[in-house]
Amino acid sequence: MAQDRQGIIAFFHEARAAGEIVKSIDISDLDLSFAEISEVMADHMIAKRINLSASVLSRASFLDCNFESSDFTNSDLESIDIADCVLSGADFTKANLQNARINISMCLDACFDEADLSNGELIGSTLNNSTFRSANLTAINAKKASFKFTDLTGAVLVNGNFEGADFTGAKLDHAIWSGANINNAKFDDGVRELVQTNL
Repeated sequence: MAQDRQGIIAFFHEARAAGEIVKSIDISDLDLSFAEISEVMADHMIAKRINLSASVLSRASFLDCNFESSDFTNSDLESIDIADCVLSGADFTKANLQNARINISMCLDACFDEADLSNGELIGSTLNNSTFRSANLTAINAKKASFKFTDLTGAVLVNGNFEGADFTGAKLDHAIWSGANINNAKFDDGVRELVQTNL
């Protein structure tokens, strides 16, 4: 399998056409910006520091993959399905993540600033020290997600499900909580009461 940009894109397209799952490949450090690789399926893929900015990965599926420090800025990730993956240090600034599922994944120090995660899922994911400044999390299902020390300044959390989520140390200035479920969620002392006044 070719390890260059065009070779990898062609490989993904062939696998997609055949309905096959790409397994156990390493494509770290590749530049796949502006690539169209929607609906691909991959398991156990290593893709550290990969550049996927402005790429189309809508309806793709990734299981147990490592995207540490990768660039997804301005990408179309609508309805993507990510499970048990590493996304620590990844940049999703202004990405389209509508209806996306990023469940039981490790997302430490990731950036979701101005990203649209509306109607998506972050169930059981660890998002500690990440940023969601001015992000749209309308109707997100983030049950039991960890937002410890996360910056949610100006984030839209309307009608989100944050049951059992952990917001310890989180920055929540100007976040919009209308209709959100915060049952059994953890907050710093006195913060829950402030949030409840904005529900």
